[in-house]
Amino acid sequence: MPYSNSAKPYQVTMFSPEGSAVPLRNQSVAYTSFQRPSRVDENGLSASFTYNAAGDGVKMYVANGTTPVLTRYYIGG
Repeated sequence: MPYSNSAKPYQVTMFSPEGSAVPLRNQSVAYTSFQRPSRVDENGLSASFTYNAAGDGVKMYVANGTTPVLTRYYIGG
């Protein structure tokens, strides 16, 4: 990124998006009927969320394809 304004030497005057520092994300999110995420998929990983009748999160399950990565239980909502 060139800095061509001598009065403001740190002002960005041009930007080239080639080789962007922020990677693109291909993420899909499914929601429950009470607007909480039920599943998030990204780059072969998936996270599934389970809720109790009050809508509190009680379980998160993460898998890489069909291989389990993490199961976390939440106590007390």
